[in-house]
Order: sequence, then C-alpha cells, then structure tokens
Amino acid sequence: VQESEIGTAPDKTSTAFIPKQNEQNVLNDILSSLHLTPMDVYAADNTCAAGSKLTERHTFFPPFLNSSVARTKTLVHISELSKLHSAKRVVSDETFQDLCDSIESTGIYLYTPIYDSVNPRMPLPLRYECRQFPRASGYVEDPATGIAAAALACSLRKHNQRYFETNNDIVPHHEHTNSYDRFEFYQGTAMGRPSKITIRFVENKDQHCDDTTAVKRTTTRMLCSGLV
Repeated sequence: VQESEIGTAPDKTSTAFIPKQNEQNVLNDILSSLHLTPMDVYAADNTCAAGSKLTERHTFFPPFLNSSVARTKTLVHISELSKLHSAKRVVSDETFQDLCDSIESTGIYLYTPIYDSVNPRMPLPLRYECRQFPRASGYVEDPATGIAAAALACSLRKHNQRYFETNNDIVPHHEHTNSYDRFEFYQGTAMGRPSKITIRFVENKDQHCDDTTAVKRTTTRMLCSGLV
C-alpha cells in the first residue's frame, strides 16, 4: 500500500485534528463540502466504547490519510456513526473535483469503526461502516468501492501491527472478528443500497535451498469479496 499523511496525528489535547498549516483550509473545505466539521473527525482524546487503550491506539493512525492500492483514496475517520450517515455532498461537481485534486485524491472515503457492545474491551472493531464520495465518476456517492476498502484494509493492517507490536499486545484472530488479516466493510447503508466488502490477507511462506544457502520468503496476497 502507498500512503501519504495529509495531517499530523492528533495530540492528547486536541479536540479534532491538527493538519499541516498549509493544508488546514483545504481539509476544512473538504469536510464542509460533505456537511461535516472538524469536530466530527476522530481525535485522540475522544471517548469510545473500548476505552483509553483503544483511544491511545488510534494516535498511530492519522485522521486524514491518502492511501492507494490502485487509485488514491483519502481515508477520513469519522467519530460517530450518526455523523457518518448524516454526511452529504453539498457542493458542485466542479468544486468537489478541485478539492480532491488539491490533495491528489480520487475520492473521499469516510469510515467509522463499530465495536462489540457485549465485549467493549475487544481491541479491534467488529466491522467498519463506510461511505465513498468519488472525485468525478458521474454520481455523487458509490454504494460499494473495492479499491477504497482495500486501501483502508491495507492501512489499518499496517498501523494496527505497528501499535500492537510496540505495545506487546496480542491481536485476536477469529473467523468473525476483524484482525490483522480480515476486515469487514459495510457501505451504501445511508443510500439505501447496502453492501458488504470483506478483505482477507493470506501469507504464503516458502523456503528455497541450494548447496550453500537457504532463502526464506514470505508473500502476502489480498483477497476481496463482496455482496451488493
């Protein structure tokens, strides 16, 4: 996955996010274009169901991030599901295209993690609710976007690993739970056209030997499936 951070990660006293100075107005304009405000973006000091441990983990993941497995999408972590579902594009096609061009993005991918209400200490979400507003595709919103979900999955996997390895935590692996290797994204709900995209990562390990050396190699495949 290719990434470029648009704003710096929030500090523990922030109420929203701290974008780089020369990009603050653009990021605010993007939020405004989607009927959102900086207060709707997840910050390190926001409370959440999983408690302070999870809050600390999200300082490893910027609130705005350009990520790409094919075409660049801008990932924006929205703090509440109600805010995610109330988002709507309120500017013209031309204005939104210019905003996306200013950050070299082909679309804005909003997401909100949904946690286990029965077991709120679970360190990873059960699923992610998402919405995708493309730069210029002839329609305002897309009910299912595989390359955007794949970009988010790759970035989540990368930053989750960084956090858990730094803090010596054990990541749960379960058939029906997001982990390093499996993510579920629900999209199109606010449009009345719900979809589900599942991203799985499969590692293949092999060893090649000759007379003098043994070379170990690990390759990772990303598998995407969906229901629309």
